[in-house]
Amino acid sequence: TDKQSLLATLMEDHLTMRQEALDAALSQAGDSPLDQLEAFTRSRVRFDATHPLAARMLEAELRSLEGDAHARCASQVAAYERTLGRVLAAGADAQDFAVPAPALAAAAVLGLLSGAGAYGRGPDAMPVDRVQRISWNMVRRAVGARGYQ
Repeated sequence: TDKQSLLATLMEDHLTMRQEALDAALSQAGDSPLDQLEAFTRSRVRFDATHPLAARMLEAELRSLEGDAHARCASQVAAYERTLGRVLAAGADAQDFAVPAPALAAAAVLGLLSGAGAYGRGPDAMPVDRVQRISWNMVRRAVGARGYQ
């Protein structure tokens, strides 16, 4: 197997694992956009903290893929991002979030969460639940969640 095939297989496996973790979290959360956003946030931090190699690979290696492998992985990434966008749009529609552009807000939230899971490891590690709590506080403020502006 060449490096492209190996990277593609790893990326697709990691993307599937991340999406499955998110789907499970969302299915257990309440129906409100605020509950769904919290589930998204906590799921992302937990995944990144418990799968550090996968998290680093997903952040850095998509651009290394070529052709069909890139298209498949980019499609999975886009589906994950659209999930967040739908939650933010629903919150904006319900006037729970102050996000005039849900897709842009989704990119901002993903940027905010990028790397947060790393704070659950290393010499200055915090417990993952604390990292989740801090990240959730930042995300709900970032989207202007009602009562948290």
